[in-house]
Amino acid sequence: MASKGYGYIYNGAWVFTSKDNPHAWHSTWKNFLPRVGVNYRMNDDSVVRFAYARYLMPTSNVRDTLGDFVNQYAGFAQTTTTLGLAQGVPQQSLANPYPANNPVIEPYGQEYGRYTNLGGAVSLDQYELRPQINDRFNVSYQRRLWWDTIVDLNYFLNYGTRVPYSIDLNMMDPAFRYEQKTALNAQVTNPFYQYGTVETFPGALRNNRTVTLGSLLKPYPQYTALTQTNTEGAQMRTHSFEVRLQRPFTKGFSFLAAYAWTHERTQAWFDDIHQYEVLTSGGESGWQWQPTQVPVHRITTAFTWQIPVGTGRKFLTDASPAGRQTARTASGSSSVEWS
Repeated sequence: MASKGYGYIYNGAWVFTSKDNPHAWHSTWKNFLPRVGVNYRMNDDSVVRFAYARYLMPTSNVRDTLGDFVNQYAGFAQTTTTLGLAQGVPQQSLANPYPANNPVIEPYGQEYGRYTNLGGAVSLDQYELRPQINDRFNVSYQRRLWWDTIVDLNYFLNYGTRVPYSIDLNMMDPAFRYEQKTALNAQVTNPFYQYGTVETFPGALRNNRTVTLGSLLKPYPQYTALTQTNTEGAQMRTHSFEVRLQRPFTKGFSFLAAYAWTHERTQAWFDDIHQYEVLTSGGESGWQWQPTQVPVHRITTAFTWQIPVGTGRKFLTDASPAGRQTARTASGSSSVEWS
């Protein structure tokens, strides 16, 4: 690490909620969400519409269950992970699932203070929480054709910023892995073995006599991982063009046929080198534009037909009570998507 100009980082302390500071993160009220829409009637049969709206996306925690929500905060929900192989030899077995060098870690809340989760993994939200913003633009042209059929040409743009992502703040420089390869898997003496007391170093790291060399090449070797969730900084773009042909319900029949072309991309890192670049640059570089799983092409069809049979219809108007129970409406729909 010294050869690359790196050093260990041992500072840092936990900030817990309290009576004076009851919030798990800091948000802001400065969120302006404007809406505007304009319609222009060209003639009796056609209209042009434009709309713009800004949306604020809720963070993932808002939708999570209470258990998932609490699990974000170290000390209140603990996970005891299994030990990795030591020179290819398992350190745990079904007969002894929790050996002495890896006992079950119980939740201890705020009791350990600044020593919380030392020797273990940490998951936390970005404290300056800034939810995702979506700026959406829509332009459409509608025209009425023959038999009251309406054609609709629509273009949609979604401009997403502050897209949240998760990143390990305790990531080792990938250059070590590419240069040293399997040498980083070598078992070495664990400098944190039985370090301090259970209250000052409670994590599983204190129970292992040896660790891999690679695990000691992290900025914060006293933690196994420091995962920050809801980190804001990525971007996304969605372009969509749709052609829709629709006939309103008239004379017992309606139909819909639509084709949509969608091109959606989001920023992500291509590999661990780019991920490390995002980490060390504060999210300002290292991003790669990648396509999402949204299908590029989509065809949708639907129809409704009121069958002209029964009371008040063209056929069998005077049918018997049994005949009046005949189904009077038939409908169907289909959708095809592909990339």
